Amino acid sequence: MARWLIRSSIILLISFFLSYVPVCFTEQSLTVIFTILGIMFSLGLSQIMSFSFADIPNEKFVQRFRPQLHSIQITFIVLFAISTVLFLLKDYQYQFEWKIIKFDTYILFSVYLIFCLIYFIENFVSMHHLKENIEDEVRRFKEDSELMN
Repeated sequence: MARWLIRSSIILLISFFLSYVPVCFTEQSLTVIFTILGIMFSLGLSQIMSFSFADIPNEKFVQRFRPQLHSIQITFIVLFAISTVLFLLKDYQYQFEWKIIKFDTYILFSVYLIFCLIYFIENFVSMHHLKENIEDEVRRFKEDSELMN
């Protein structure tokens, strides 16, 4: 929970600072990013769903990694749901200016979508490492079983 609060704060700060810079996120760039997010969401979710612990006899290993996969799955769904809502709200752009303070919700939406894209990529890599760990565990178990026979 604390990590998500920190991440959200970072997204807000980046958005706040980018409101002062002549950064241009067009509707087309948001549409492209959201389309890529949709593809990555479906790939990531299918990758999570295809994980199987059936070949792993080590219950401690399964109990250690199964909750991790469930957590990634829930996070993927929540991030994509929020991304969808923000993408639908992109037409309701609001620019706040008060004295020297500036804030643009369009930049916030763009930064959030880019954050989700980075997060999905990061989790693809971690899921690949998890899959390798699972394969190594299965291989070790099979080798140990063959040695005992």
